[in-house]
Amino acid sequence: MLRIVFGRIQSRSFWNDRWPTMAIRCALVLGKYPEAKDIYERSQKRFSSSLSLKLLARDVYRFTGLPDQGQAEWAGVFEMVRKASWRYSSAADQVQLGRYLLAEGRDAKQILELFYDAVRKNNPKYPDVYIASAELAISKHDYALAAQMLETAVSLQPSNPDIHFLTALAFAESDSEKATAALQETLKLNPNYVDAYLLQAERAIDREDYDAAEILLHHVLTINRFHPQAWALHAVIAHLQGHYTGETALLDVATQFWQTNDAVFHLVGKKLSQKYRFAEAPTTSDAPYS
Repeated sequence: MLRIVFGRIQSRSFWNDRWPTMAIRCALVLGKYPEAKDIYERSQKRFSSSLSLKLLARDVYRFTGLPDQGQAEWAGVFEMVRKASWRYSSAADQVQLGRYLLAEGRDAKQILELFYDAVRKNNPKYPDVYIASAELAISKHDYALAAQMLETAVSLQPSNPDIHFLTALAFAESDSEKATAALQETLKLNPNYVDAYLLQAERAIDREDYDAAEILLHHVLTINRFHPQAWALHAVIAHLQGHYTGETALLDVATQFWQTNDAVFHLVGKKLSQKYRFAEAPTTSDAPYS
């Protein structure tokens, strides 16, 4: 796909920003970071006002050793929208803008009401607004709202693996059967859905099945040999098995392109704190997870 899109970018034979946006996302998933940067910079010559492309710039530059440039591109989004707000009134841009403002730490309730609810009212059959609403709800641990949004989303776009993966997250704590079924459907629709394998690896680590976790992480690394979260979970396993030198080396690999990747350190901290908390938990019959 990247080869096809790159050829189209060079020949200028595409008429909207959808192709380069998809290609950049694909390149990032596959760990083809220089290609993602090249596609982004070529597309900017034609789609300099594209919100969907601008919102990818930060990660494109973070993973190519230029975090300051990525941050500058990201910071410019607000001014770009402010100067020509009329240009970003479509459902797609309103949802993207909501995601941007959430990432900026703006009030989630206001974004839900002013952006997502408004889009749903005017475009009730637009799947991405239900996906974005579910993402927001999951981030705030409002799993009932997430499930409600995803039920509509799957009726509109049943073959979208993102919806099924979010469904797995929404039911992870309340209904393990539904969560497992949703995860299986995710991988049925996309056998290389990286986040599904990472979630399964986390679960395997939680039950101390490190061999199973290693197999799942190996599969992720066959898709993207640089995947930071996969290497971070390898580091967690190394720590739990007492291989502290190996843990340090694995964290270096996890952050080789983006040294200040908070997601890596947050994931490691989360998994280790869970392990230590479980280890110290009461062992009486009424204790959870006993």
